[in-house]
Amino acid sequence: MKKHYYTQVDEFLCDDDFIRYVLDRDTSMVSRWETYITAPYRAHHAFLTACDILMHLDDCSFLSSEETARLKERIFLFLGKKSR
Repeated sequence: MKKHYYTQVDEFLCDDDFIRYVLDRDTSMVSRWETYITAPYRAHHAFLTACDILMHLDDCSFLSSEETARLKERIFLFLGKKSR
């Protein structure tokens, strides 16, 4: 059976488990997300781009300022923190 891989950046950014994996370094999910390291190119590239976006939200040119603000707010709410 073929594995289903996310192939779009927004698929990763809409996944709470992915956000938790990147920002909280949730070790219980390492094996799931590290399969993207050896995934087909599109999936691998989308994974790395989504990681980069989350790690560099303050200087992100991939998203509009409104999209960045919405994503940050969603992340802060998810993590139980207040937006700055």
